Amino acid sequence: MHRLFKTLFLLPWLSACAPPWTPGGGMGRGPQDWDTGPHAGPHAARAHDFNWRLSGDRQVAPLQVFDDGRHTWLQFAPGQVMPALFIEHNGVERPAAYVRQEPYAILQGKWSAVVMRGGSLQARADYLGAGGHVAATASPTAPATVPMPSSGTASSASAPLSAPLSSPVSMAGAAAGAAPNMRAAVFPGAGPQGRGAPQAAAGSANARLYRAGPADENMRRALARWAGLAGWTFQPEHWAVDVDIPLSGSADFSDDFKRSVRALVAATELGERPLQPCFYANQVLRVIPLSQACDRTAVRPGASI
Repeated sequence: MHRLFKTLFLLPWLSACAPPWTPGGGMGRGPQDWDTGPHAGPHAARAHDFNWRLSGDRQVAPLQVFDDGRHTWLQFAPGQVMPALFIEHNGVERPAAYVRQEPYAILQGKWSAVVMRGGSLQARADYLGAGGHVAATASPTAPATVPMPSSGTASSASAPLSAPLSSPVSMAGAAAGAAPNMRAAVFPGAGPQGRGAPQAAAGSANARLYRAGPADENMRRALARWAGLAGWTFQPEHWAVDVDIPLSGSADFSDDFKRSVRALVAATELGERPLQPCFYANQVLRVIPLSQACDRTAVRPGASI
């Protein structure tokens, strides 16, 4: 009886001396214990809000930003160096607490702005307000995406994001304008290539089918890749628009470069910023607002002088 009494008396003291280990092996509820896995808690089924605007230097900016009201996800490109992250509240910046779960950096909480810094480079993500919520299982609607540089266009990587990115273009409408003989797209380097491939690269453009989709991340990158296949020139300065337009789906087009470009760009006609392609005799492609004229010396009908 005396031993039982001593045991009951000491149990509360022993439990009080034990360290706060959690069953998973961590101590306490720090950022490393946030339930961000696929079987996370109630917030895993919450709606995701993509209504964020990205601006600044592309090299330190994430691909997209979204939140669920409790956590904020920053998706970075594979291999991209993680910049320093800061949260901004009432004009005051302080280092952000986050966890890495590739390809995301997950911030605890939802903030009006997140700032990314890397040396002299800086980018920021600003929350634009409610209205961009989508269910976690729904197809992506308006992610604030940043174009990543493709091979041969490294100059665009350091260009700042001069303006908010536009809403994504649905590829369903673009595909409707493509030729009916759609087949699998042929990408550079696909299939066997003989020694004469370099000489036939430009001439074989008509034998290729053009495809655009989320892998291109935005319309500008898709057009740059197409121009390379067709032997045309399309550099960042030829995209005469202050926004990049994400692609929300995939579509195969015809084997004709100009017809495919027209069909893809026509998908913007019902959007916020309708665009048009311009083809020049020196095989240069430009994309400009529909309200402007391809011939810079001409005045578009209805335009003010």
